[in-house]
Amino acid sequence: MDLLIKTAIEAKNEDYGTQLEFVEYVSANVTAAQGFCFYITLWAKDLSSPDPEPKLYQTLVRKFRDEMHVHEFKLKPPQQE
Repeated sequence: MDLLIKTAIEAKNEDYGTQLEFVEYVSANVTAAQGFCFYITLWAKDLSSPDPEPKLYQTLVRKFRDEMHVHEFKLKPPQQE
């Protein structure tokens, strides 16, 4: 899981110029689809932000053989009541 999270954060930082730093793993769901899709929830803080407080993020990382691709990395939407 550590490698998947590291890959996702590095991709986000490279693509968007952020300085996200991993804080804490929350949960993950895995599905098989030509490899595996990992839906990961984690806490991270953006050191380039004026408000570097940890925020909850969701990411989708697809792993096929030795390759990993980050398909999504976003703030987790607020819970609907």
